[in-house]
Amino acid sequence: MFKTDGERIAARQTMFQEMDTDKSGTITFEEWLTFAYKHICSKTANLDGSLTGVPPVFVAGRNGCPRGF
Repeated sequence: MFKTDGERIAARQTMFQEMDTDKSGTITFEEWLTFAYKHICSKTANLDGSLTGVPPVFVAGRNGCPRGF
């Protein structure tokens, strides 16, 4: 997929920066989930035009998880 290790590392760093929306140097679950949802929607947009790439609003404890997630 990548011609060199340098290209692979640069691509991963760019992806990390896109995920780290608050520029904290770490990625929260919400940041990862938002990125993953957008990434998946962009890849499947030609299959389902209703996909906007905008994830549902995350509210802790809303989905009935006993741990509050």
